[in-house]
Amino acid sequence: MHVLHDSLPALRHPEAESALVGLLLFRGEESLRAAAQRAAAEAVVDHWRASGPARAALSLNCLVSTDNRALLSYEQWPSERAVRDYLADGEATAAAAGLPGVTDHVEPVHYRLYRSSSWDTTRAPGCILIAAFELDEAGPDGPGAGRAWADAVLDSLDAAHAAGDAPEGALGAHFHISADGRHVLNYAEWTSEEAHAAFMVGAQRRQALGRVGGMPTKTSPGNSRYRLFRALSAAPGGRPATA
Repeated sequence: MHVLHDSLPALRHPEAESALVGLLLFRGEESLRAAAQRAAAEAVVDHWRASGPARAALSLNCLVSTDNRALLSYEQWPSERAVRDYLADGEATAAAAGLPGVTDHVEPVHYRLYRSSSWDTTRAPGCILIAAFELDEAGPDGPGAGRAWADAVLDSLDAAHAAGDAPEGALGAHFHISADGRHVLNYAEWTSEEAHAAFMVGAQRRQALGRVGGMPTKTSPGNSRYRLFRALSAAPGGRPATA
């Protein structure tokens, strides 16, 4: 049985073989986006609670962007077969895609956690940055491009932390590679939205991009800062949800 709670997932879950990431997008005035985003988030969580195949998931996490333009589902699964069964039954963001205010439903991407770094485990994340990219490994990017870029970014960040030159508020980065090798997703933990916003306009970001040769050009429309709306976990221990 799943427990409803408001705790972010353990990215290095020992039983998690797969991660499934879905996305809904919203447009319009901010107040209308916020209402549509919340309604869609409620629908996603309700679908998880009613879906038989969803019971095989280790954790089901509904995140909402702080600008009210996106909803992201981050799901941890014990096997690829469990993911296939769930997709065949109808995944959660698809169930919410027809709601008023939802302007686009991006098909979920099946990832595996590739590499993680956690630099500060004493502070809880107050903001999650999602940055996802698509690479053409059969074309100009070349085979293994996703892993090579993730390695370059994490090596650079690890070196900055070791040298005492880390971005203020950066707690951890968790790079995922899609099962087909075409997609890279960074689930990055920050102390706050303000800390990440300051990094984005500062010299440290420009220096970091210079060390890794820049960013991939094909980005996901869901790249944004997020907070957790609600989560379901197969393991007990979560606090009662307040959202």
